[in-house]
Amino acid sequence: MEKGHPDNLYRDTNKVRLIRVFEFTPRSLDVLQPSQLEDLVCLISSLDRSALLLQFHTYPARFPIDFTDQFLNTQSVDRLRHIFLAMCITNQRMPESPANQAA
Repeated sequence: MEKGHPDNLYRDTNKVRLIRVFEFTPRSLDVLQPSQLEDLVCLISSLDRSALLLQFHTYPARFPIDFTDQFLNTQSVDRLRHIFLAMCITNQRMPESPANQAA
C-alpha cells in the first residue's frame, strides 16, 4: 500500500469520520532510549561552565548552532545545561563525554 494513497483511508460508518492509517517504522538508531535520556541528564548535570562552552562549540548538531560567546557567557550554568539538554534531545544524539574530548 502506497503512503498517501486513498486506500489508506478508513471510513468508520458508525461515527462518520475518516481515519488515516500511517505506516510507522520506528527508527531506533535515531531515538534516544529512556536509559540514554537518564544518562544524558546525568552527564549534562555534571558539566561545569567550561565543559558546557566546549560542548556548544564542538557538538555535531543537525542544525546550525549560532550562539555568540557573549550570549553564552551571560547565561547561568543551569540555563546552559537546559539549552544543551534541549539541543541533544532535539538532535537525538548523545554528546561526547568530557573525558573523550580531552583525549
